[in-house]
Amino acid sequence: MNAQIHAIGNIARIIKYGLCVLAKQHKPNWFLSTNIIDLVEDLRISPKQFVDVGAHNSEIALWMVEKWPWIEVISFEPNRVRCPIGKWIQKGLSDERGIRYFTKDPSEQFISEEINGYPFEIVRFDSLEEVIRQPAILKIDAEHYSARAMRGFGERLKEFQVVVIEMANHFPKWHKDYPGEPVIPNQQVEIWQCALAAGLDSARVVAAEFTPNGVPFYDIAFYRCSDDPSLFKDEAEISTTQQFTNAKAYENSIYCH
Repeated sequence: MNAQIHAIGNIARIIKYGLCVLAKQHKPNWFLSTNIIDLVEDLRISPKQFVDVGAHNSEIALWMVEKWPWIEVISFEPNRVRCPIGKWIQKGLSDERGIRYFTKDPSEQFISEEINGYPFEIVRFDSLEEVIRQPAILKIDAEHYSARAMRGFGERLKEFQVVVIEMANHFPKWHKDYPGEPVIPNQQVEIWQCALAAGLDSARVVAAEFTPNGVPFYDIAFYRCSDDPSLFKDEAEISTTQQFTNAKAYENSIYCH
């Protein structure tokens, strides 16, 4: 009987997954995004800012804007063919300043120190004058540079209540899938150390990619719990101007993506 109940439960979850995919097919990354939202709701905070490192086309940020219309979005995306929402900073983040180049792979997402594509600037976040409005959420998805981008925040990583980062895990068929591209290094220990040093002493896995060969990636949210009442939900502080700006950005994204 227990086995039957378990099987029925699995079937129900599969059906729910399929329905969600059909309902949300215009907005990718629904699973990761809704799990981030669930975590923030559990923390009872009302985020004012979402900093999106490796924003791509704002697949995650669009969910944040829909959930919290007043949230301010800052998008770091060096790829000029992308179309992120919010304040678009066309730089890459790392733990140093320099120039990198997009490689010519079909996905247009990998970068290199070799001159074989168009160039862009990389900088440390803590060298910029961006003001973080708390409570704030940080998302990092920078392929080979995720750990280095996180290091580049320095002491400013402490300004975020939630930090979501994609973890590279294991790629048994990497060279077949991405010929000529270096394997994304496993930087899990380094990322954990960086998070703990910033006082992000709690964690929750919010998404994972499963293949027949294992788990190549998973996304983890580091967070800090706080008793500071100023970080909790306060609808009176919602900015009407920011809601309007986000509404227009969301509307424009329909035509851009």
